This record gives sequence, C-alpha cells and structure tokens, in this order.
Amino acid sequence: MIFLYQNESEFSKIDKDREFTVVQQAMEQIQNLIVTGHYKPGDRLPTEMELASRFGISRSSLREAIKVFNYLGILESRVAKGTFVGEQAQFSGEAISMYAVLSQKNMYEIMEFFSSILLWSSSTLAVHYERDPEAYGHCISDLDGVLSKLKTVCDLGNLPSVDSCICKLHEIIMASSGNQVLVTLTKTLHLFNSHINRTVQANLYSRNEVTYNAYSALVSAIKNNDTQRIFQIVQDILAIQKDRIAMPLPPEP
Repeated sequence: MIFLYQNESEFSKIDKDREFTVVQQAMEQIQNLIVTGHYKPGDRLPTEMELASRFGISRSSLREAIKVFNYLGILESRVAKGTFVGEQAQFSGEAISMYAVLSQKNMYEIMEFFSSILLWSSSTLAVHYERDPEAYGHCISDLDGVLSKLKTVCDLGNLPSVDSCICKLHEIIMASSGNQVLVTLTKTLHLFNSHINRTVQANLYSRNEVTYNAYSALVSAIKNNDTQRIFQIVQDILAIQKDRIAMPLPPEP
C-alpha cells in the first residue's frame, strides 16, 4: 500500500457558487483523481483534513463524499489506517443495485443493459470456441452440465434451483471473456434478479419450459457460432425476464 502525495496542481478548490452541491463536487474531484490514475487500486488517499484543505471545504462535507464512495466500493476506509482506493472489479456493483430498485422502468433498463453484456459475451465465446475448441471446450462442457441440471429442476418446478442454474450459465459465459468486471457485474445483477424471482415466484411455473428452451438454444448457437441466432435468443431471454415483472401475482388459493 502506498501513500501518494500528489502535486498541488492536481487538486482544485471547490466552487461553492456552482449548481452542484459541495459534496457532489468533492465526489467529482475524488473521482477524477482515481479515473486519471493519480490514485490506483490499493493506494491510500491523503487524510480527510488534508483533502478538505486542498478542496477548500469542511471536513464534514468531505466525509460525506467519502462515505458515498465507501458504500459503492470505490473507496475503503480502515480504522486507524486511512482511506484506500478499492479494487476496480468492485466499483459498479452497489451502484447498479441502488439504481435497479428505483422503479419498474429502471428494472427494464437494467435488464436491457445485462442483455447487451450477455449478447457480447455469448458472441465472443462462440468465435473463440470455433477458432480454438480445445482451449474453450471446458466452457462448453460446463454449460452443457448446467443445462442438464436446469432441465431437471425445470421439470421438478424447483424455482430457486432454476434461478441458480440460470445464474451459473451467465457466469460461465461471462467468465469465458476473461473480463473480471463483467463477472462482478453479472453477480451483482443476479442478486437483483433473485429479488425479482422471489417477488413474482408464483408466476414462474408456467415459464420454466420456455426458459429452458431459450438457454438450450443459446448454448447450441454458441457451439455453432451462429451470431444472428444468438442475437435473437438473447432478445427472447430479455422478453422472458420482462414478463416476470409485468405479470401480476395470482390470487391467493
């Protein structure tokens, strides 16, 4: 861990006449210091007193900005040690979760965002598998194994296991890209997806066969490097997920 003292020119005084609040501007300053590489994952930031002085704001305002970044996983404050920049793969998880719970419209937007990730990762795996089946054969084998389990739990109507299998399929596809940020985002979105499934769980029994068929077709399209088919299937999966939210809960028996 390194405590870096940056040049004074890298810090700017907060303009208290700007439209944004002092805390928002402090967050913007801290974000810029991280994005531009002045402070990297694992680096320790200057003390609250020093940052507040350099920004020209109160320690309480600076502390509020740091508190938000702590919650988002961008910063990590350790007792008696200081505040450190977190690992990049953890940056986006909580932010997505906070956004997702705001409204049904935002739920749809989150699903559309995830679908774009699933589309890219599935298409990338398809290309890699065609070029080097030996190197990526284990990914296909893992997908086939989870698909087999998914078929069983769908037939049994075991909804938590259905959801678990779907999450595992996503994680295998994302992991094949080698992009750890995508894997982290996927796991965060799965927490959100599980919440949706618990909310509308009673509606899912009629979607099990449709869900299995969609993911079975997706794996088949990946094996055949059929990118056009992959695009259509991912759109179908998105529609299934949206239906889970849109369908009203059935009346109590």
